[in-house]
Amino acid sequence: MVSLWGDLRVQSILCKRTTSLNLYDYIDYSSDGYVRSISRSSVSFKGEQYVNAGAVLLASNSILSYTPHIPCSLEHDLLPAIISDIPLKMITNPGLSIDIGLPETLTAATSLLPVI
Repeated sequence: MVSLWGDLRVQSILCKRTTSLNLYDYIDYSSDGYVRSISRSSVSFKGEQYVNAGAVLLASNSILSYTPHIPCSLEHDLLPAIISDIPLKMITNPGLSIDIGLPETLTAATSLLPVI
C-alpha cells in the first residue's frame, strides 16, 4: 500500500487545486514540489492554484521550536517560520476535499459525504 504522504520522514503539507482563492491560503512552490511560502490568497488572482488543504505532517520538535507564543496559529505563526528553515514537501490531493471549518461548507459536506 502506498501512503498518500509518501516518505513519512519528509515534513509535508497536503494541498488541493482550487479557483476559490479567497477562502484559502495560497501555496507558492518550487518546480521540485517544495513550498516556498504560504500566504493569504488574493481575490484578484484568476485561475486554479494550489492551496493549503488543512493537513500538515511535521516532526514534533519542529512545532515546539517554532512556537512563538501560546496560543498561536499553525497557518499564520508556525508554518511561515518553519518553511523559512525546513523544507516542506507539497503533497497534492487529486480527490474530493471539503473544508468543514466554515458553516456553509460544513452544511454542503453533509450532502456530499455518505453517512458512516
